[in-house]
Amino acid sequence: MADRLIRERLVAVRESLGINMAEAARRLEMSAMGYLRYERGDRDPSMQMIEVIAQRFGTSAEYLTGMTDDPSPSSIVISRDSDPELYDLVMSIKGCDGRKRNAVIELLGLKDRTRSRQGETGRS
Repeated sequence: MADRLIRERLVAVRESLGINMAEAARRLEMSAMGYLRYERGDRDPSMQMIEVIAQRFGTSAEYLTGMTDDPSPSSIVISRDSDPELYDLVMSIKGCDGRKRNAVIELLGLKDRTRSRQGETGRS
């Protein structure tokens, strides 16, 4: 993975969220000046910080570093504290056997999306 943030992509993601730089800094729990340095390209965040930015802004580190042109997140974090019902749902589905899991996927209308993702990654 490339280890340099593409500042234009950072700006585009922030703008797509409809937030200003001060709000972006707040979401990242950093100073507004520190965030501004990332956007201006005056400072390069660590790969760890790029992962944090991607998670908090709903994109992927691969997108922010130019490894892909798809801004979709490659993973999500579900916190028990922020959404206990969703967390419990995911944990219960995770524990299901394949047949039950497939039934839930079909019930939610995710079957076609799951198949297309598996095809993209080479899984079956």
